[in-house]
Amino acid sequence: MAWLPSLKYYKLHPDVPSPNFKTEGAACFDVCAFLTSENQLTAYTVDNKKTKFHCKRDTYLQWSSESYKPYINVPYGSRVLVPTGLIFDIPEEYYLKVYTRSSSPLKNGLMLANSTGIIDSDYIHELFLMLINVHSNRSIRINHLDRLCQVEMRRKQTYNLIETDEKPEQKTDRTGGFGSTDKLSDGAYQPHLIDPKLFEQQTSVFKHKHRIVPR
Repeated sequence: MAWLPSLKYYKLHPDVPSPNFKTEGAACFDVCAFLTSENQLTAYTVDNKKTKFHCKRDTYLQWSSESYKPYINVPYGSRVLVPTGLIFDIPEEYYLKVYTRSSSPLKNGLMLANSTGIIDSDYIHELFLMLINVHSNRSIRINHLDRLCQVEMRRKQTYNLIETDEKPEQKTDRTGGFGSTDKLSDGAYQPHLIDPKLFEQQTSVFKHKHRIVPR
């Protein structure tokens, strides 16, 4: 069997669930919300005001009923730092990437506010999940022990940053910035990247603009 690197983790509370791979072929392991009645979670409202979200209920996790577990309600547009109760000891040549679980945005409108979290090897504090409610018209409830995100350990690629006095030259036919990936330097669209009808329309506009007529 090939050698595998190890990722050590420390639990801030004995009841914090151990991270694990849910399937044999999984690339990431799940992490959960670890909420207690004492939690006051740092958050920002939709109008960017800093606040605290207080956990509801004061009953701890030994209760079997879901309704007795601590939870928070996240209003629309609010961002909140959700604790996991885990500290990771990341090997120096690696880092962690944190992703939203694929079902969360689809079913609940809950996702990472920073799209993908990056955890460097020199970060030795609790892992928090920066989540945002993007649902259009309701609050989202986050329960204690909800599986919210997936984490992957990746090897770092080291490289040098070098300042140059020469402006980079164009390496392809691409021109422009945002929205220019499928455009050529003359403003036309690459046919294999768009719908044929749209390509025909764009070509017609381009020919008219540059007064190109058939021979």
